[in-house]
Amino acid sequence: METAIVGATLLLVLLVSAFLLVRLAGPRCVPAVVLGTYVVAWAELIVIAEALSLVGSLNRAGLLISEAAVCGSVVAALCLRRSPSTKWPTRIPHIGGGRILVVLGAGVMVSSIYQAFLILTVPPNNVDSMIYHLTRAAYWHQQERVAYVANAPNEILNSYPVNGEIGILFSFVATGSDRLAAAPQFLASLVLVVAVYGIARRLRFDRDAAAFAGLIAATLPQVALQATTTQNDLVSAAFVAAAVYFLLGETRFDTVAAASAIGLGVGTKVVVLLALPFMLLVAAYCHRTRLRYFAVCVVPAVVLLGSYRYVENFVRVGNVLGNPAERVSLRPGGFPQPLVDAAHILFRFFELPGFADAPSFALGATIAAAAMVWFVLAGDRATGPHRIPPRVRGLMLALAPLWLVAPIGLLARSFFHPDWPTRDPHQVLFNTRSNEDIAFFGPVGAIFILPLVGYVVATQFRKRRFSVQSVLALALPAFLLAYAITLRYQPFAGRFFLIPIAVTAPLLAHLYRTRPYRIAAATIAVVTLVFVHIFNEAKPLRSNSQWVWSRDRAESQSLMQRGMARPLTRINETVPADAAIGVAVRSGDWVYPAFGRTLRRRVVFLPRQDALAAARRANLAWVLVAGIPADSRGWNVQPISDTGLMLARRIS
Repeated sequence: METAIVGATLLLVLLVSAFLLVRLAGPRCVPAVVLGTYVVAWAELIVIAEALSLVGSLNRAGLLISEAAVCGSVVAALCLRRSPSTKWPTRIPHIGGGRILVVLGAGVMVSSIYQAFLILTVPPNNVDSMIYHLTRAAYWHQQERVAYVANAPNEILNSYPVNGEIGILFSFVATGSDRLAAAPQFLASLVLVVAVYGIARRLRFDRDAAAFAGLIAATLPQVALQATTTQNDLVSAAFVAAAVYFLLGETRFDTVAAASAIGLGVGTKVVVLLALPFMLLVAAYCHRTRLRYFAVCVVPAVVLLGSYRYVENFVRVGNVLGNPAERVSLRPGGFPQPLVDAAHILFRFFELPGFADAPSFALGATIAAAAMVWFVLAGDRATGPHRIPPRVRGLMLALAPLWLVAPIGLLARSFFHPDWPTRDPHQVLFNTRSNEDIAFFGPVGAIFILPLVGYVVATQFRKRRFSVQSVLALALPAFLLAYAITLRYQPFAGRFFLIPIAVTAPLLAHLYRTRPYRIAAATIAVVTLVFVHIFNEAKPLRSNSQWVWSRDRAESQSLMQRGMARPLTRINETVPADAAIGVAVRSGDWVYPAFGRTLRRRVVFLPRQDALAAARRANLAWVLVAGIPADSRGWNVQPISDTGLMLARRIS
């Protein structure tokens, strides 16, 4: 009970201080208030965490005292202000829209409730999180500082930016467990909806169309799947979307908030650097008279909120990106491979995540192709200013046959291998897996987002006249080009493309203008969302006759890597919850479970060579080691997995 009260107090003081600081700045519209509070709260948390790390006091007491000091300062500033802002939004703007928005909103609301339920009942089980997201946050919690990890089994524990994991660390400090570790991603998914709505409103779409775009964005598979994970892709996408929203504003608060969001994004994920040219283009287009002021704001914001780990990397290893061994994803060169990779990524947009068997996949792909053709025919019946131009419908018609490539290949392969379709449903040209590492953006991405982006960009180039919409539409091709040039192709590239999709999603408001389009888009989005949640590989609603909430911790955490169930169980049953344990494992081994469910185990990273001797010198009684130790005298070493993990206990 005491832990819950302290945790709630920490969160409440953080949000109140951020809210009051935004009130002091004076924005009046709801999206600006929500996004401003989000950005300011994160900025406050990052600055406090970095400051407390310098003195080793990143704990509950340090956070509470620091947050109280900030909150008190903001309250004093509000009281001393001679002419406080009295105009403040007192209600959420009215959004009509009839049945379409009601059904879509209800679907997103049910999805959000289900996601919150998963966060509270299912422990984190993403592989990346077990290797480094949760591991580095738990280590910082143990050290009470954002620290470098000595003898790190994987250098990404040290090299990558830290802002996203500081959010996880805050949940650890507040709750004393990992129950709310996925809260930063879940909150970012909600903020992303507000950001898409706000951007659409600043593009002069009406409220119903803007709300439609925001709700459709919430149904995209990458958004829905990542909302219950402890990764950082949604957090970085939310920062970029908030930055673009504020860049479209006209006040000084908008400029400062945009600069802060950019700094937070850079400090969250390295791939955000690929979006910097695009964001600078938006700034140059929208801030022609205040570009110097924006530059004055963005430089210190990036230094203060985004440079912490880059500077530390440079000081320790001489490169801002960290250890060279961990930069294998950078492209060494070799044209025309970037063009091949770009085409591959575009083709990955055609997918049906959650269609669990080959027949349903073939049926779904055929329906998607038929839907695109139907949209073209339906568009001919629309009239007036709400009619989507013929070129958009033409592009949809051109893309429709791509949906049939996989079903045709499926039937051809089935002809030669009659037993294949039901035995290996995922080995098709299109993705059918509901997995946050593999999925892209579902049928909505291929049927609607790509044609809209292509149409807006092509039209503006043809007319040689650019608008704000065309600048935002350039986000996807610009990011794709930057990614293909600088990085190798990776199967999990869909996670990175959350950033440009968050910026281009407001263009979905165009679909609301024509009734057939909005009905079809909402239907496809909701159906896809249902399939994605039911067949989520990391958190399936039901598998092996077990509901998602009925599995024990080890079973839930090992769903993505079945071989880990045994070592997780052995560690939890054998090693005391408050023991000190040494860890000397390989780069791909899970480290986070060594900290224990309540994060009370003290983990000491040991060198792989002579790990047991190093453990003896450190007076450790337990060691988790990969491979058979060379000299195990005085230790009881037992294998706990088929992958070579050993648990050693000192006996003399």
